[in-house]
Amino acid sequence: MATQRSNVTAQDRERLQDVLRYGSLVENFARRELRTRFLGSKFGWVWSLVSPMASLAMYTVVFGVILGADRGMEASATGVKVFAVYLFTGLVAWNLFTGVLTRNVDGLLEVATLRRKVAFPVLAPLAGMTVAIVAERSVEVILLICVYVLLGNIGWSFLWIPVLVTLTALFSLGLSMAIASLNVRFRDISHLLGLCLQLLFYATPIIYPAAFVAHHFGNESVIHTLFVSNPLAQFVLAYRSVMWSLNSPPPSQLLGLVVWTIISLTLGWAIFRVRARDVAEEA
Repeated sequence: MATQRSNVTAQDRERLQDVLRYGSLVENFARRELRTRFLGSKFGWVWSLVSPMASLAMYTVVFGVILGADRGMEASATGVKVFAVYLFTGLVAWNLFTGVLTRNVDGLLEVATLRRKVAFPVLAPLAGMTVAIVAERSVEVILLICVYVLLGNIGWSFLWIPVLVTLTALFSLGLSMAIASLNVRFRDISHLLGLCLQLLFYATPIIYPAAFVAHHFGNESVIHTLFVSNPLAQFVLAYRSVMWSLNSPPPSQLLGLVVWTIISLTLGWAIFRVRARDVAEEA
């Protein structure tokens, strides 16, 4: 009877209005995440740039210099043709998406033991971790903006960046709610996620221009259709449109990103709400 009553209470607590009432708890989880992120590290937040910069250097050499992926790259709005910057623009979107997704999947397991002792909405730590990852990845965004300023490739379209960052984080949060709650019971999901992200990375126009797909497979091919249907591809294209081409996202593309984000949050919340009440028992 006690277990049943505990489950009912947990389910009752897993409501959006309760998460809003626990705003201070979300803030505490975000602060805790940022505080412990580089705990004991001498260089602290410098490490938040080391990994993406190392990846950027490797991809630039392998794909830009050796494989010549920059040959299909269009010039920026001001005539800049620096493949590293073009690549970094795509990586910023990708790193934000994967940062929120993977941290929430791992993080839900970490707070499961705490959930056995204290009753709180399980969504609160996921929301807090999402805020923390956005803050951390914003360092990359700011660095990229500074690079564009130095290159003179700057315009009013940059005002869309906060909108795109918010949509990317919410889209990833929706996916992470579903995957994290299922991963608590089926631990193989986290390993499968790593494999899927590797495949998704190369199916997204980050290290190659989007025009490559249409050029090699044709606009009517199945591969091109799947490519266009990939929401991450649309996110990357939107970032490049805003920062590289200095254009506002096309209305159809922006609407598509909003729709994808709503679908992700709706489905993620539906699965999460059913599974969240069992997090403490199954972890």
